[in-house]
Amino acid sequence: MPQTTVPCDTSCGAPRTNAEPVGSSAPEPADEPDILALELILNTCNTDVRACLVHVESKLSAAGLPPDVVGKVEVALAEALNNIVEHAFPDEAHGKIRLHLSLAGATLTIALRDDGVPLPGLTLPAGKAAQIDVPREDLPEGGFGWFLIRSLSSGVTYTRQRTQNHLTIRFDLGNSG
Repeated sequence: MPQTTVPCDTSCGAPRTNAEPVGSSAPEPADEPDILALELILNTCNTDVRACLVHVESKLSAAGLPPDVVGKVEVALAEALNNIVEHAFPDEAHGKIRLHLSLAGATLTIALRDDGVPLPGLTLPAGKAAQIDVPREDLPEGGFGWFLIRSLSSGVTYTRQRTQNHLTIRFDLGNSG
């Protein structure tokens, strides 16, 4: 499958490219052919994250997924990508995120790979719901993202393989209602 780089605003510190926003492929014959398959490589900057989200939303909608499902996927993906940009590449370090999205049958899988800093303890945060019935100044600073990702998806896995973070988010669309 062809891979392309999502154009990045020069303010991100990465060179601008003339590549198409995202590559896609037609379904290939198989036991359970992909209805949709996307590969992309994006720079670790907010401009690329936004471009990626817009393109993924467009492709999922064009594939016939209901708007509420597309919205859940978009929010979970936005949280994951923003976590990578903010935490795996601290202090405005520049890197690449490789995204592979496949829709086969009633399962949508998004695999994210990056060469950034590993998650603390090499494990996913618990992602528990924060207590919000407290005074505003007592609200926790973060942690809402992992709760959202876990509650919107059917499963999330993380591994560190050599120098790469591997995050996979799965959505079982047969249970999307």
